[in-house]
Amino acid sequence: MRKVLLASTALVALGSVSAMAADVTISGNTTWQYESYDKNDGTMTGPVNGTSIDHDSDVDFKFVNTTDSGLTITMAVGLNEGGSQDDQKLTIAGDFGSLRLSNDQEGVGDSAINAGALVNDETSSITPGLGKYGTSLGSGTQVTYTAPSMNGVTAAVSFTEAGTTTKADSTEMRVAYSTAMDGTSVDIDYVSSSTDDNGTVGAKSGLDATSLGLKIGMGSMTFIASAATKTDNNNTYDYSATTVGASYALGNGMTIGVYQNNTEDDKDAGYEWSQTAASVTYSIAPGLTAGITVTDSEEKDTGATTVSDDYTVLELSASF
Repeated sequence: MRKVLLASTALVALGSVSAMAADVTISGNTTWQYESYDKNDGTMTGPVNGTSIDHDSDVDFKFVNTTDSGLTITMAVGLNEGGSQDDQKLTIAGDFGSLRLSNDQEGVGDSAINAGALVNDETSSITPGLGKYGTSLGSGTQVTYTAPSMNGVTAAVSFTEAGTTTKADSTEMRVAYSTAMDGTSVDIDYVSSSTDDNGTVGAKSGLDATSLGLKIGMGSMTFIASAATKTDNNNTYDYSATTVGASYALGNGMTIGVYQNNTEDDKDAGYEWSQTAASVTYSIAPGLTAGITVTDSEEKDTGATTVSDDYTVLELSASF
């Protein structure tokens, strides 16, 4: 009798564990890159050319539970290649939309449409003032609310708390529209982001940024165009950028992509930033891809000093 009870208890426990395990998802990805670069900083000091290897990995654990009232509760934790936690988030979703509490530094601005997504890589040693797209300003613990989609329209807002030592909190809002007809998909989004002044007497450190993007998909072809702006409350810069890009799936597992970014500063007539990239990606097997990307970047400042670099990146990526 005791053996039967023990066996029954073990089966019940095993069934409970199996039920809980069915709501747990473990996924991961790893990317290996071989980079060859050639730099020109105007003075020819430091390493001007060479090669390097970069290897990044990420493992994500996701726990999902659906309550009797219809709420879907999701907890996700991510680990990087060093074994350190790099993000965590709690999402509660229902008929009201979804509420996400996270420290992954991904505001709604990170979802903005940008042409750089059509190439594998945009590596450059140059950091443009706009940040290439200039949309997301929040960095830290965030609260994000996404309203239910209505007729293809989605709205979301995120708030980033800067902490107790500064008042530089950030707020981001995004409105997006998506539709499809006769084999053609159209996505449009607008993002507005702002960061408050840090609270220091006399300091005007606040920032404002916007982004407007258009994405069109027609069969194997995808086209993206976007415009972005970024200004500071101290009135020292007023960046504006336009990006365009296209990709085409050849149908044999190979995809080609191109991208172009041009940025100017209305407060500095001598400032220019440009970047061009082209990539070829090949799907070796489900979850395994290889690719090559060539990127050319150039920046000119007020004194007409030109800084440029060229990168060729070979990449092998696996996802699980």
